[in-house]
Amino acid sequence: ARYEQAKESFRKPARVKLAVAAFTPELFGKSVHPTDAEVKAYYEANPDLFRSEEQRLVSRIILPFGKKDQEASRGKVEGILREATKGKPEFDAQAKKHSRPGGGETWLTRKDAGPELAGALFSAPVDTVVGPVETGGNLVLARVNRIRFPETLPLAQVRDRVVALLSREKGKDQAVIKAYEAQPKAAAAKVRQATAASDGLPVLETGWPAAGGAAGSAPAGVREALRVPSGGVAPGQTVGESHYLFQVVAQGE
Repeated sequence: ARYEQAKESFRKPARVKLAVAAFTPELFGKSVHPTDAEVKAYYEANPDLFRSEEQRLVSRIILPFGKKDQEASRGKVEGILREATKGKPEFDAQAKKHSRPGGGETWLTRKDAGPELAGALFSAPVDTVVGPVETGGNLVLARVNRIRFPETLPLAQVRDRVVALLSREKGKDQAVIKAYEAQPKAAAAKVRQATAASDGLPVLETGWPAAGGAAGSAPAGVREALRVPSGGVAPGQTVGESHYLFQVVAQGE
């Protein structure tokens, strides 16, 4: 009987409205301004981040490949292949005679080549013809004319990327520190006041998420918040490299 009288006090709300503060690397990285010495040091310590992609200078013969005449198409391409493998002049002559528009010579990365062609193309040495490869409704013969191997790009060319990556790394560290500092303040002074004291971090108010989560918040934090009384602060949550504080603004069934 005593439980029946008190059970309402043990009932968890079905949903909550939250004030959410997100401590993210992107947010704190905006205020980071690395020195020239820091940029140079990061570039030199991470050369693999600033390498060019391998590229192949490729000539292609693109032939239509319809479902109704596959055997005829394959027979035709075999004849073209026999001539095309004799040398670059012969390949170019076959391309001029038979290829659809879009062939010709061009530099390709693996992404440019596409998944069907890239494996064979980037395994082949110079002066080799690969194919025929079926892709996009066509049969493709490709000749490797030159290879441009990956190399570390000059700092002047990638400086903006170095600064962006370094700023994010520093922002990630700041997000951890600021979230750690704000947690005890949030418990004592609520999320809004605590985060206002932490560099004016914006606080977003959610709608009425259930345990599945809310846009811009961590689902685990919403589940924890369901156990917290209105006005209370849920334990901080970390998702990936972002850290969240939650205050329960209101509760509903």
